[in-house]
Amino acid sequence: MSPQPASDERRLAQRLDAEIAAARDPLGKAVLQVQRAVLDLRHGRQAQARTQLDRLHAELLRQPDLRLAGWLQLAEGQCIYFSSFGLEARERFLQALALSQSAADPELGAWAHAWLAQSAAVNRALDDFIPHATHARQHWPGLGTAVRFRLAGALGAAWTLAGEAEAARDWDGLARQLAGQEGDDAGLAAVVFNQTLRRVARLRRDALDGQPREAPGQLLGVDSVGHLDLIAGGSVRGDLTPLLRAQLLALLGDWGGAATLLEAQLPGALAGGLRQVAPSLLAELAWCRARLGEQAKARRVADWAASLAPVVTELGADGDELVAMQQRLAQAYELLGDEHAAARHREALTQAESLERHQHQQWSAALQAAGLRQVPRP
Repeated sequence: MSPQPASDERRLAQRLDAEIAAARDPLGKAVLQVQRAVLDLRHGRQAQARTQLDRLHAELLRQPDLRLAGWLQLAEGQCIYFSSFGLEARERFLQALALSQSAADPELGAWAHAWLAQSAAVNRALDDFIPHATHARQHWPGLGTAVRFRLAGALGAAWTLAGEAEAARDWDGLARQLAGQEGDDAGLAAVVFNQTLRRVARLRRDALDGQPREAPGQLLGVDSVGHLDLIAGGSVRGDLTPLLRAQLLALLGDWGGAATLLEAQLPGALAGGLRQVAPSLLAELAWCRARLGEQAKARRVADWAASLAPVVTELGADGDELVAMQQRLAQAYELLGDEHAAARHREALTQAESLERHQHQQWSAALQAAGLRQVPRP
């Protein structure tokens, strides 16, 4: 059974329900119903959202309308994005953008640009990110709070890719403020998750570089994400928080606990669109098994992760994920006594670090040139 929304979630849901009930224009009502279905989707009620969207698709075929067609394409893009972060979402957002122009619907167009920027950031497509983020940012005064939230989140992700932690924090902070203004508890949970993800990534990198920090406080941050998900009525990607927790357990030296969580969650990650992080988590699992003295299993997992390394590089994974993967593989093979393999991955680590610096420079220069550093008022 899908989780039921708790009282805190009802702020945004109740507002949409009231607007739907008050709508007198059938088309305007249908557009609001699309937005309501997307809210169900973001709170993990996929089946409920799917039923509503299918009904609206059928209604569109009976009474074709460009505006409704555009909003439905925007919703379908979000369905794909939240299930797998797949590139197919971009195709739907582009259709929504084209339909917004034909239907003369600037609100839909603003949403399409914001989601195209979000999709580009997740898929590390810098050349795609800049024009859509720039267009949306230039129209900031006319954007609604919800669209501003989506754009701020995308820019927080982009500045993270640029290696600019302060800029990322500024945009994340704005996104968090906007989610609060909108009464968007799912959005608030997403911001908290992203902030925690970036903190964990820094802790992980410090440990990989031989400069470990204390991490127990971060575990509370991961637990708070799960608590927010419960308040919001369920998470659309509930597999992500345990993966974060596993990384922290590994940093704390609880290799058994980390391995158990990784083995429980990695099947879904491998199947569910996390192509850029799953290989580095496989390497983490190999290292944990090696630390536990389980050499046969550690070897099989390490070889699995190592075989994926060239594909991950070709797909354009983050430099920092490649660094984490190669570092953990080198450490795992050292523990397994395979110095030849360890040396090979230390060499690959040097290349990954060079790629990471190049990616940071590319994103930072492009974002600065586009004037996307300054954070506006909410």
